[in-house]
Amino acid sequence: MHNPLYCIVGTCCLLILSSCSRDKIYTLKELSNNFDNQLKLAITAHADFKAINKKYEKKTTEEIKALLTEPNISFVTASYGLYYLGFNHIQHKKEAKVREGIKYLHVAADQYYNPFAMSTLGRMYYTSTEGLPEGIEQNVILAYYYTNLAIALGNITAEKSKKGQYVLDYVSRNSLGLFDALNTQLVQVRYDVPKAEAKLKTHLEKIKKAYTQNYLSH
Repeated sequence: MHNPLYCIVGTCCLLILSSCSRDKIYTLKELSNNFDNQLKLAITAHADFKAINKKYEKKTTEEIKALLTEPNISFVTASYGLYYLGFNHIQHKKEAKVREGIKYLHVAADQYYNPFAMSTLGRMYYTSTEGLPEGIEQNVILAYYYTNLAIALGNITAEKSKKGQYVLDYVSRNSLGLFDALNTQLVQVRYDVPKAEAKLKTHLEKIKKAYTQNYLSH
């Protein structure tokens, strides 16, 4: 005869193991409110940035949403998925779609420290021809902020990761020209340079540390 106590203990152990091994699937809303990685998404060791980018590149919006709800998504994978979700939306001519795209770009940049999203936001806030819808004004201070962050994180990625040159190459192609323009006297008369520098200085070291911890330290 089986000991009832052993049966109870065995059942509890199985339930615990089942709970621990259960795949975690997050909604888009949950992924879009993941400040300080409260969801505790997995940190990928030696992430292949080119492969992750290719996973989402040229995908439709619905395909990206499906990929974002795959089980056990990692922090870096979610980061690039949210970036491309935003990027897809801003290609639309409808104002509501563009606004939605800007929202996702900010999620990718501000919560997931994504250099691609930062680079895109920098260009968008510099000139309205990059897709800012009516009602969202140009903001050269934000252009300065995101462009400098993108370049800083691109450099860190290349320094600390064998596969990080891909990120730096993208940022260099898309942000260095704007970086140079933002530092010319002709452009600087358009915005409050000390205010822009102060905003960057306030957040730069914290963001560099968070980026290193979530992308490069494992």
